[in-house]
Amino acid sequence: DVPYVRILDYKTGNKTFSYAELESGLQLQLPLYLAACAGLGRPAGMFYLHIDDPIAEEGDGLLEEKRFRLRGVVLGELDALRAMDGESQGFSAFLPVRFTKEGASGTAQGALLTEEEMAFLCGRAKEIAAGVVERILEGESAPRPAQLGLWKACDWCPYRAICRFEPDRGDVYRLVPAVGAKEFFAQCGERGEEAHEV
Repeated sequence: DVPYVRILDYKTGNKTFSYAELESGLQLQLPLYLAACAGLGRPAGMFYLHIDDPIAEEGDGLLEEKRFRLRGVVLGELDALRAMDGESQGFSAFLPVRFTKEGASGTAQGALLTEEEMAFLCGRAKEIAAGVVERILEGESAPRPAQLGLWKACDWCPYRAICRFEPDRGDVYRLVPAVGAKEFFAQCGERGEEAHEV
């Protein structure tokens, strides 16, 4: 039996997995780590785990359970899901899935992936990272902060005062288009469903 591999990234903020951020190069860490670990076993999931003050008030069990549920994407094979959560019935205490008599379903759009989708996701992250490296090697160094909805990369950047990106003087944010799981994985079909090695 080949073991399953998953990646957990502990965050103090409320981070969730975003296909739009992955496609724009803002969220490559999890899939690149999973791709790097693929030789250790079958990629089975990549998650953010919110860590905060772990003190719970009596009677807050369900609230606490939801607060510490993993956020991300998981291989939708029942064996992999049960290897990570062998006890839950209905909504998983740990994973973004709901167990049913027929198997499992994702609790968020794009949370439950096939092996091919997991491979495509990791392969796409590697392509995007390679493109970034290529642009750096070609000498591209101008600041290109992103904007996703109301969120702007500069809002929390400690280097705002020195990077010379000035929207008040005509500099324009790199707008991140909304991309969901359906649009993201449509690329797989557009590329002739080419296989990506994880």
